[in-house]
Amino acid sequence: MKTPLLISILALASLYPIISMAQADESVAPLKEEVTLYKHGVGLAAGFTSAYGLSYRFFPRPFGFQVTFFPFRDKSNETHNYYTGTTQNEIKENYNLGFVFLWQLKSSDIISFYTYQSNYYRYERNQTSYVLNSVQVTDIDESRIWNHGIGLGIEAMGAGNITANFMVGYGFYNNFDDINVTAEIAFYYTFE
Repeated sequence: MKTPLLISILALASLYPIISMAQADESVAPLKEEVTLYKHGVGLAAGFTSAYGLSYRFFPRPFGFQVTFFPFRDKSNETHNYYTGTTQNEIKENYNLGFVFLWQLKSSDIISFYTYQSNYYRYERNQTSYVLNSVQVTDIDESRIWNHGIGLGIEAMGAGNITANFMVGYGFYNNFDDINVTAEIAFYYTFE
C-alpha cells in the first residue's frame, strides 16, 4: 500500500513546478497574441476511471464536463467440432460509459490546470451457446463495474485546435473495493 501512495504523492508533487510556472508574473513578458481555449471538443479518451472511446468535452470555464463512450459487440461465427460433435456460437458485448466533472483552477494562454471527478461504468456480457448431443446449452457471464476517480489535470493547446489532456489522481475501483493511483489521457479537436 505504501508504493501506490508514494507514486501518487510523487506524481502530484511533480505538477507543482508546472503550476508555479503557469502563475508567473505577466508584467515580465507581455503576451504577444491571445490563444482562445475553446468550449467544445470531440476526440478520443482513455482512462481507468473515465472510460475509453469516443469523447465529447464541454468546458466553458470554470466548470465543465466530459462524456466518453464505446459500445462493442462481437458475434463470432458458428464453429463445429467434429471430434466431440459440438457446435458453438459466442457473443461478446462490452459497453463503456464515462462522465467526468471538471473545475478549472488556473489558466494561461496555452495551458489550463483543473481538478476532476470521474465516473466510469462498464458492462460486460459473454454468451456462449453450444449444442451437445442435440441439447442446447447456453452459458452467460455478466459483470457490471463502477470506477471513480479524483485528481488533477492539465490541458495543453497544440497545433491548430488540437488539445492534449493528462489527468492523474486516485482511483476507486470495482465498486469501491480497491483504491489505487489512476491516469487518464485524451486528445480533442476543439471548437467554439
